[in-house]
Amino acid sequence: MVFFESFVTKIMYLNLFNIVMNKVMKKSVKVILFYFLITQFLCFSENIEEFNKKIVALYSENKIPEALTLGDEKLISLKQREDVAGKLDASSLMVILSVIYRKEGNFKKVEELLTDAMNIREKSIGLTDNLLNKILYNLASLYKAQKRFSDSEVIYDKTLKSTEEIYGARNSDVANVARSYSEVKISLEKYEEALALLNKAKEIIIKENSENHYKTAEVLIDLGLLFEKLKKYNEAEENFLKSIAICEKVGGDKCDISIPLKRLALIYKESGEYSKSESFYKRVLAIREKGFGENDLEVADILHELGVVCSKQKKADAITYLNKSKGIYEKLFGENHANIALVLSDIEDYYDSIDNKEEAEVSRKKSEAILLKTNK
Repeated sequence: MVFFESFVTKIMYLNLFNIVMNKVMKKSVKVILFYFLITQFLCFSENIEEFNKKIVALYSENKIPEALTLGDEKLISLKQREDVAGKLDASSLMVILSVIYRKEGNFKKVEELLTDAMNIREKSIGLTDNLLNKILYNLASLYKAQKRFSDSEVIYDKTLKSTEEIYGARNSDVANVARSYSEVKISLEKYEEALALLNKAKEIIIKENSENHYKTAEVLIDLGLLFEKLKKYNEAEENFLKSIAICEKVGGDKCDISIPLKRLALIYKESGEYSKSESFYKRVLAIREKGFGENDLEVADILHELGVVCSKQKKADAITYLNKSKGIYEKLFGENHANIALVLSDIEDYYDSIDNKEEAEVSRKKSEAILLKTNK
């Protein structure tokens, strides 16, 4: 469509040139007019796709200043054109430049470019335009990253409608947009709308793939997290357990099984099911240690939680886990840190539970000393 409009514009200029030149005019006027018209023809003949490729090539070669300078100069010239083709060419360049500016951290410029591109293509083509669809998604994602959730909601709504019009209501791209959109709804505390979006995504994903696909596990985790937030722990447990079963079947790195394992460990801890909680924390610990080593901050956090649930069961392993946790915190933060004081307080609780008042007192004093130093 853009090529056709550009081609028609070229023909119009050439026809105008022929008509004028056939009239009786002074030679100097003819020369000036010829120069003007041929300049316009050459301007329109440049292929925007080839130009955009130049910008991308410069960026991939890390020639960022050159890419932005060349792109911005070209954009200024394109904005001066009044024809539809010129505006559409400008919008496609805006998208390329927005990607580079986003990588450079200039989010104000990104918003400006994407908003202008959106307005041009929405007015000229409408929601069925593929490039507009990408622009909308990028702008909605930008607002979400900036925690501008109300702005993001408006754009995500357009994105979802556009995606459905282009690909159909039961397409995997619709599921992806619905999942992203649900995060915004949750941030706005519109939980029922978020739930509807996630259920829509789940239905599409199962139909497109299967009930035992890693993408099904991902949306089940999303649902579990939402139900947990709503304190609907039975529904959360159900979705987390289903996601774990799928991840175990799929295997590999496609499925992050540690998320539902950790959430279930916490749910069981809060509900007093300490034995279940312990087993899930142990699985999370093994995964985290394998991936990040034994001196990782999250490993220390998991050991701490594991120590607490063992302490609730009066298991001697509690001290082993709590001391390991304390040791990692000391390596990471030094000896006087609030996390260490908290672990010492939990060690005190364990010794109190088994009537070892002497050790409990030692831990209490150490914890208090650290808190005094850190003013916590």
